[in-house]
Amino acid sequence: MLMSAAMSDGGVFNSSDLSAAINSNALHIPGDSCLPHSDEVCPQVIVADDAFALKRNLMNHMHPVILQTLKGFTTTDSAEPDV
Repeated sequence: MLMSAAMSDGGVFNSSDLSAAINSNALHIPGDSCLPHSDEVCPQVIVADDAFALKRNLMNHMHPVILQTLKGFTTTDSAEPDV
């Protein structure tokens, strides 16, 4: 794979074997399942940064589904920070 120095991170990824494998389901990513402690069904995802285009199995770490999942793993009993 020939890449230009001016190619963006997303462009490099889109030209990669990994991107092709995700798009063709060659990785055999498991099907949708419920989030922990929830009845909400969501796809299995790879979490990436802002440089990558969102796809069914590729989400930004700030995507609402990811944030909601992380929120479920935090507690409201934590100590308040000193101000």
